[in-house]
Amino acid sequence: MNCNPAKLLSVALRLSVDMSKTLDKDKYVWDTNSAHYIHYKIAYQTQFYGFDIELAAEDTTMNYHNADARIVATISRTFSL
Repeated sequence: MNCNPAKLLSVALRLSVDMSKTLDKDKYVWDTNSAHYIHYKIAYQTQFYGFDIELAAEDTTMNYHNADARIVATISRTFSL
């Protein structure tokens, strides 16, 4: 494969903030007496030789142990049939 790597590399930085909210506070209480929480994510995205690569840091406003801040790495590729 004779490819120019400079033409195959693209880079993006993405920031996303979203809120999950419920109207049924008795059934879905995510945190101490709260009917909503906020999710934050900052991600570095690139594409290299047809592979999509993402490295992200995520966190929420929840105080649960399983909602701790985390680093997520993803590698994916799309094939056509």
